[in-house]
Amino acid sequence: MLSDDKLRCEHDNRGRLDRTADDIGDNRKQLEDLKYLLQEKSRENHELNNESGRNRVLLDEKHREVAGLHAENNAQSARVNDLQGQQDSLRHETDCVKTQRAEMWREIQRLKEGSDCKANEHAGQVSK
Repeated sequence: MLSDDKLRCEHDNRGRLDRTADDIGDNRKQLEDLKYLLQEKSRENHELNNESGRNRVLLDEKHREVAGLHAENNAQSARVNDLQGQQDSLRHETDCVKTQRAEMWREIQRLKEGSDCKANEHAGQVSK
């Protein structure tokens, strides 16, 4: 009986040992799977960090471009304002020149009328 108990105990121990070995094997497989997943996630994280860095660089370039466009827009707005001021000044000068030309035309017409009157007077005196 004692040997049967020992055999049964030994058999039970071997069964537990086999189950423990199987558990260790399963745990090692799970550990390898987790290591693989960790490597994959690390690689994905690295790729995302690289993409984020590239996007930051692009965003910085866009910010610089926007700042440059704002500066250019401000310069163009100032230039437009200057040109509008020049246009207003030229319109004023044109109006002044038109007024002077109208006055000169009236003066020419007055002088022509005076000259015609004198010519008529002179022709009337010569005919007499």
